[in-house]
Amino acid sequence: MDEAALERLLFPAPSRAARFTDPDFLEIHQELKRKGVTLQLLWGEYAATHGQRALRYSQFCARYRDWRAAQRRSMRHASTPNPTDC
Repeated sequence: MDEAALERLLFPAPSRAARFTDPDFLEIHQELKRKGVTLQLLWGEYAATHGQRALRYSQFCARYRDWRAAQRRSMRHASTPNPTDC
């Protein structure tokens, strides 16, 4: 057994139970497309549902922004045939 394996056995990494419930950011993103829906309104619903396990508003917004930035952006382009190619 090497030194690193022995250290892992003697000092295991502490396992933390999740303190907060992560929101469903895809659902939030879809809801935000509806007229009159705000991030604050969605956070209020999320906080009412999860109580003490809910993120605070600032963390909710920050994590949503991070999630949105990580999404792949793509745009479909319809190719039109070039008349000179025929």
